[in-house]
Amino acid sequence: MRPEYQNPEGRVAKEKEQDAMTLGPKETATKPPFPKSLPEHIATVREALSDLGEATPEQVARQFKRGRAATVQPLLQSLTALGQARIDDKGRFAL
Repeated sequence: MRPEYQNPEGRVAKEKEQDAMTLGPKETATKPPFPKSLPEHIATVREALSDLGEATPEQVARQFKRGRAATVQPLLQSLTALGQARIDDKGRFAL
């Protein structure tokens, strides 16, 4: 690399100022990972349903990294069968 040919005047680029419309780094909320064992699955899904109040399996699954509605649905149905949750006519679960 030969700087005398790349930047012969030796100018330094100015930093741009951020204004209200400039998008900065995206702040992301960290989601907890979906647990690996079945007892943790059930406890975590029940806790998420408690926090949400009333939710569909998709809404509960979105509370976790790599959460899937197909995985959460049977857990919610199990909680319903055990009397720890209920389902309404719109397919939403609640405690």
